[in-house]
Amino acid sequence: MVRGAVAARGVCRRRELSSPILAGRTLPRMIFERDRKPPFLACLSVGLVAGAVTAQQMTAFRALAVGSGIEGAAASAGLAMLAIALAAGLLCLATDWLAENWRGATGLALLCFGPLLVAASLLARQVAPTAPHLAADPTASWRLATCLALQLVPPLAGASYLGIVYHQGREHLPRLYGASLAGAGLATLLVAAAASRFMPADLVLVPLLLWFGGAFAWFMGRRRRNGLLALTVSCLAAL
Repeated sequence: MVRGAVAARGVCRRRELSSPILAGRTLPRMIFERDRKPPFLACLSVGLVAGAVTAQQMTAFRALAVGSGIEGAAASAGLAMLAIALAAGLLCLATDWLAENWRGATGLALLCFGPLLVAASLLARQVAPTAPHLAADPTASWRLATCLALQLVPPLAGASYLGIVYHQGREHLPRLYGASLAGAGLATLLVAAAASRFMPADLVLVPLLLWFGGAFAWFMGRRRRNGLLALTVSCLAAL
């Protein structure tokens, strides 16, 4: 009877490992050990990237000087929530694909954030209407809509990175989410401090520095030399 029970347990274990659905439950071990705390560099990366997304939204409308401060803050919060919702929807649709390709998807989303941030900021300044123009010309609302769409692209990449890491390390989700909240709070303080010393157009350096720190911490924690090389190329493209 003992041998039969052991054999039956071994068969069940092999079935669990061969099942694509149950095998997905072991994916977090690829990043974090189940019974250990998540690596410090992984939590640092999550916090800094979350701070970069927060800082990007805070600095976007201040640099464009569209509307009042309250309107800009409301639009920033709305765009951030919309980016998170879109990223969550895309990740839900691509769950099976991410089970095999999450490493490349994480690195791609992380590397694209910086260049997309700079490109969106530069293009938005070109198309953003001024407040008098917006009040005098009703057609200028299309330019404002284009500006909002451009500012939605960078946080979509950042939210995709955070969503993949949350999913793959969901056994340590409280610690990862706490790191992201700490990073968002730090970004708020940094933007508030930089706003009194720099021009609004130069505030984009705050999310850029936070993004670089988060990407560097991630690739260092993963020991990916090719990732660090790609990060260097991405930084040169952003500059």
